[in-house]
Amino acid sequence: MGIIKTSITASLMLLASVGHINATNNTNQTNSGKPTVTKYPFSLTSLKKTMKEYEGDSFDINKFVYKLIDVDKDGQPELFVKEKVKEYNTYYAFTIGKNGDIDLIMSRSSGGYEDFSFTDDGFLFHYEEHTGGLSQCSTYYKLENSKVVQTSTYICNQEVVGEGEDMDMEIEDSYSVEKDGQIISETEEGYNLSITTNSHISLYDINDWKDFINR
Repeated sequence: MGIIKTSITASLMLLASVGHINATNNTNQTNSGKPTVTKYPFSLTSLKKTMKEYEGDSFDINKFVYKLIDVDKDGQPELFVKEKVKEYNTYYAFTIGKNGDIDLIMSRSSGGYEDFSFTDDGFLFHYEEHTGGLSQCSTYYKLENSKVVQTSTYICNQEVVGEGEDMDMEIEDSYSVEKDGQIISETEEGYNLSITTNSHISLYDINDWKDFINR
């Protein structure tokens, strides 16, 4: 099925028992008595460079907070970053390599109604809707060993046509499952088989985001 044009802005979202890794900035005392911040498990320089590409030259790391969560339970957490205070936040999700390098999974700016979540079986999820729910987009990112191995997307656009007794609802939808850079399914069945039915926990429900401490 061809790609359907949608008014949805370039577009993350899920739980019961996810193993959270609390992101803390541990401090140690030096001989001078001044605290020093231990290294993050990711490259702060790499993070700043990547986010500046999205946020522009005015980017200030101190206006953002972060959280580490091991979504795919491989012992290496994923990194989530969001703006501190704003009605419509921008959320970022990154994988972290064993050497601390980061790779962007997605960047999503909150606009209409949406949710950013993860599941206890290795999925990130983003849902977004506009025009009172007439336009919807759901995307699942399957993580394994700190890499996105599969992306599954469902887009639905609905439009009211006609008037009075002739009024009807036209629905256009599309399904896409991508693996290793290749589309492997564009059917509803293929999409449903590729996603999870496990419970979700929303990033909106996480309160203990951590401030960055510059080194």
